[in-house]
Amino acid sequence: MNYRIHILDYRFQIIESHDFAARDDITALDKGLSLSATNPVEIWEKGRLVSRVRMAAKLLPTDRMSRPDGQ
Repeated sequence: MNYRIHILDYRFQIIESHDFAARDDITALDKGLSLSATNPVEIWEKGRLVSRVRMAAKLLPTDRMSRPDGQ
């Protein structure tokens, strides 16, 4: 399937767009997640919004939510 990814600035305005092929929406979402480390992104398949991904959160080992014992 053919997708388009829009890379957005802090005001959610498009600053770059790229076309790419992916097997399905999940594969396209994986690509969006990898690009969302620095900017939010939108993934489109023709006129259908597949996903809007804000910047990906990175958990640190000191984050209480990332530790099973809550310490």
